[in-house]
Amino acid sequence: MKNITKIFLLSSLLLGMMFSSCNNQQQCDDVTDCVDKVESGVHQISVEELKVEIDNNADFYLIDVREAREYFPGYIPTAISMSSGILPFVINKKSVWEAKKRYVPEKSSVIVLYCKKGARSILAADLLMRMGYTNVKYLKGGWQAWEITYPLEYDKQLKKLNGEEKKEAPSSC
Repeated sequence: MKNITKIFLLSSLLLGMMFSSCNNQQQCDDVTDCVDKVESGVHQISVEELKVEIDNNADFYLIDVREAREYFPGYIPTAISMSSGILPFVINKKSVWEAKKRYVPEKSSVIVLYCKKGARSILAADLLMRMGYTNVKYLKGGWQAWEITYPLEYDKQLKKLNGEEKKEAPSSC
């Protein structure tokens, strides 16, 4: 647990240094102020739009930027866990994506980020855009909005992975 805390603190510090190294960025009073300032420049996607994309097997990267301890109790089907603290450091690392059985995203790939409510994904999307990724979106309302709108999707995904999908009983006459 101590190592996880150290990694989180170090990645937060490095992320902060990356934010502060951009001279043309506005100063923020606090994180909420930073989110408010960058949100208008970041594209969003609604949970309904995301559901359609997932159902249509659209080609995009869905990245859950919450911490691992938040991801495992519940996540959106097809999502990849990659916390916002490490995302900018590993987004282009071939070994990371190979372990997830995916290709490294190209700068033009569609990338959808989500967190619990939206703030972390907005900041992460802004950073990826400043790194040259051109098609980044965040999920409006985050995991909470997804869970409220599609409460059974996670359960269906687990049943599918475990081979427990219900087969409908034949109707009797």
